[in-house]
Amino acid sequence: MPLLRLGLGAGAGLAVAASVASMWAGYAVEVALLRGLLVFPPVAFAAFFAELVVSTAPPGTRRSGGITAPDESSDGRRPVDLPAEREARAASASRRAA
Repeated sequence: MPLLRLGLGAGAGLAVAASVASMWAGYAVEVALLRGLLVFPPVAFAAFFAELVVSTAPPGTRRSGGITAPDESSDGRRPVDLPAEREARAASASRRAA
């Protein structure tokens, strides 16, 4: 969860920076804190969704240390066709029952 951690840190930093800048601009302390706290949610929201996109990416498109995850075609296996497999099992079960 490095993107989320980075985004939350950046949001906190921007909230502090916005509060300090608002106080320097002459706003009251309460208003400056409110302006700073209004910066945090959009940054945290963007960081959360960035982490969500990265963590739910298919393994074939995700890169980790230059090593890609193996896909089904690399070892010659093919994905199972589930409806055909169900029909074959049902036919086998009906032959055994007869």
